[in-house]
Amino acid sequence: MVTEHAPVLNHAKKLYREKGCIGCHRFQGFDNQDEQLVSARQMIAQLENQKQDDRLQIAELNKKGDAATDNDAANAYYAQATNLTVTISSMDAQIEELEQRSHNLLQEIKKVGRT
Repeated sequence: MVTEHAPVLNHAKKLYREKGCIGCHRFQGFDNQDEQLVSARQMIAQLENQKQDDRLQIAELNKKGDAATDNDAANAYYAQATNLTVTISSMDAQIEELEQRSHNLLQEIKKVGRT
């Protein structure tokens, strides 16, 4: 972000970054932590809803497997339930990553300028 032949502007940009001015001031194209935080929280909510839906579907698949008339059909239902369980585990990892990202973004947002 260095602009040639503009030493005052370059110095101001450097100070902006170093002093944490993002806490009170916005710089177009530079400080989008608020938007990233909202996006991360929305993604967490979507994943949580999907996990809840998948858990309900797992219960239904297990019931169908228990009531199946032959072993092949039962095994197919159980396999689908197992696949959803693995999917939920993957979603848990994504949620954990997003929560850490949210935490880091909150820390960035809470920075205040120092003189």
